[in-house]
Amino acid sequence: SPGGSPGGGSPGGGSPIQLTPPLFPAEASVPDYSDVRVSAAAEIYPWDPLLVGPVPILIMIQATLTKRMPIPTNFLFPYRFPPVRLITGANVFALMETEPWRMLGQRRPTPLTFDHHLHRRAQTPLWRIAVAYAALEEDHMIAYWESTHYLEITAAMTRADSDLFTYHADRRKRRMRAGESWRKLLGDMVVVMRAKWADVDLLLDPYFLHLPTKQDRVRWYPGSVSRAANLAQPTANIPEPIDLITALFECDQADPWRNHYRDPGSVHPSRNVPRLVQKFNPPTAPPGAPPAAPPAAP
Repeated sequence: SPGGSPGGGSPGGGSPIQLTPPLFPAEASVPDYSDVRVSAAAEIYPWDPLLVGPVPILIMIQATLTKRMPIPTNFLFPYRFPPVRLITGANVFALMETEPWRMLGQRRPTPLTFDHHLHRRAQTPLWRIAVAYAALEEDHMIAYWESTHYLEITAAMTRADSDLFTYHADRRKRRMRAGESWRKLLGDMVVVMRAKWADVDLLLDPYFLHLPTKQDRVRWYPGSVSRAANLAQPTANIPEPIDLITALFECDQADPWRNHYRDPGSVHPSRNVPRLVQKFNPPTAPPGAPPAAPPAAP
């Protein structure tokens, strides 16, 4: 039958034959039938000697084949390195030396919801909020950048890499300090809102950066952009990044929110909300409106 299925009868109509196992030498068994035997990797390729050797065939169960000894990775199907491979202490420190967060300060926008110069001349509480925030952002710029380039670092990774442990601990402290400063500023904003200088729309102003919350999916998996592109179009053969510096470039290109919409050409979502434009300025006559009539003579 097609495919050589073992149907009834004997192939070619000949007489049946008797076969008795084993049909191969005992020393060629992978793993050994009854004893623990760790072979050289070349002898039992592609199996992992440390996984296969300690489990003789005699004590195997079904789960041994499904859980302990699945077909080795990269043997039948291509294996794509998990994103974690680029997350090492050396790679992280090399990236941080480039100070990628500096672009946030270089491209801070002017406020959308109020005229900064107008409020500065009037020395309003809203202007003081803007000044206080500018100092806060400068002090915590690394934390703001890290918050949208958050590398997944597990306890096992920190145990294996002391540099990664140091970075992970420092990052946590930076995030806590930034959060504390922001909460204090929010308290000042409440006072400003109660005094009717602004309302909660102030928080939507692109002038202010925000730290993502738990509901936001902001983890950065280095190399995931090119990896996804290659999976979607296998013939593209887009080179995957070899370090975090090249991985950063592709992720920032793909996700404008990574740099808080401060990259050239990025459009902050709040700019698509018409009511926010100069909302907290004094009312003015609409363009082209006739001047107000003078008061009537007494």
